[in-house]
Amino acid sequence: MLACRPVLGRLPGAEHIVAGGAPWWFGFHGDLKDPAEIFAASVRLTGRLQRTHPQIARILVRTGMAYLTSDSGQAPQAMRDLQAAADNGRLDIDDVRTAVAMAGGALLGVLHLLETSPDLDAERVTDQLASRLLCMFGMTRAEAQELATRPLPSLPAT
Repeated sequence: MLACRPVLGRLPGAEHIVAGGAPWWFGFHGDLKDPAEIFAASVRLTGRLQRTHPQIARILVRTGMAYLTSDSGQAPQAMRDLQAAADNGRLDIDDVRTAVAMAGGALLGVLHLLETSPDLDAERVTDQLASRLLCMFGMTRAEAQELATRPLPSLPAT
């Protein structure tokens, strides 16, 4: 999802975290089975990083675009989640790479918004993002809202 290797190189372990080494980050879904809910939970958990792990969120905001098309890290996981949701008829996705770019770009924008607006409620904003992304991919507003406000899985310790 991200771009500036020199910045990542100066932060011990940061590239490992951003590239997918942290099991509590994007792609962690606990016992969830519905691929659309897994996608929504991943978006919601990643958006919450701005308040729970601001340094990681800052790295994502600053370097995120290149990882949207990376063959490693979070992009392949996002593609698998979205493809599974499309294959199960939960989401309407024509091209999974484009879908990842659309969702990832929106997520990076929200992370930036939360970084520059500390007064915003990160949970509310990221739940709204997840709901709107689900709608963008063909889910009804009512179902998307319900999915995007379900309890999130408990995350393992970092």
